Amino acid sequence: MSRDLLSLSPLFKRAMWRLLRVFARDLTAGGAHLLARRVGDLTWWCDGRGRRVVADNLAPFVPTAEGRGRAVRGCYRAAADHLAFMLRLDRPRSPRSHRESDPGLVKIVDPWGVFAPAVSVDGGARIGGPLLLVTVHADWTRLLAALHDARLIADLAVIARPVGDAWADATLAQMSAHCGAPILPWNDVARAALRHLRSEGVLGVLADRDYAGDGLVVHLAGRKWRVPTGPAKLAAASGAPLVPLAWIAGTIVVGRPLRVGFDGDVIAVTRALARFQAQVLAASPARWVAFHQMWET
Repeated sequence: MSRDLLSLSPLFKRAMWRLLRVFARDLTAGGAHLLARRVGDLTWWCDGRGRRVVADNLAPFVPTAEGRGRAVRGCYRAAADHLAFMLRLDRPRSPRSHRESDPGLVKIVDPWGVFAPAVSVDGGARIGGPLLLVTVHADWTRLLAALHDARLIADLAVIARPVGDAWADATLAQMSAHCGAPILPWNDVARAALRHLRSEGVLGVLADRDYAGDGLVVHLAGRKWRVPTGPAKLAAASGAPLVPLAWIAGTIVVGRPLRVGFDGDVIAVTRALARFQAQVLAASPARWVAFHQMWET
């Protein structure tokens, strides 16, 4: 839901998290999904301003008003389902319900062979670093679970911005660690990320939102989108390649690996990441978790 509503109702935000944690943890996967849809419908109904923000965010991908209306409601449902799934990461996942638990059942579209060494030996080997895996907010928990359950990655750590609620942040860290991916400390995240990469680790990072306000402006369908340059700068400082990832219909989609060889490459690589992300979001805009203004006015 929109940041405005959450900031005005921190108790509602915490109650939503706790409700989903309590019930989703004990329900079946199907029951948790159904509960998440109802929570998404409730927040969609009471968040008028947020609906307008989401509709504007989706406008470049969904040109008709009727289609945007359906997609906006889908975004609220997808966000709640995303949260419910995250809060169940410490529960066993079945191939029938999630389609990403069994290493033999994980679908990977990987024309660049990034994961070839791991899958060629039936999960006996794991991809190591230094390596940067880059994705969008809508995909990261599904990808985290899939990479963990399929045993594709070794020594993974992730960057996650704090939610701002102590209980929620602790729960998020617990769920991520359960998938073998500790969250790096936010108060020293740049240096911690660089240390992890230089020790040949794998780092997961999100790159569809610029929280600092100093990112690169890229153009998409007549709009200006400010995206973070942090991933490309980390790649430049560590020598690690960046690999864009997406989770589409139960499948890991691997983008072309990118390298930053010179200072000017930071801008070019950031633009290439933004293009990949825009293509992924255009393929399924109703699942984009984006509840604050994404476009530059």
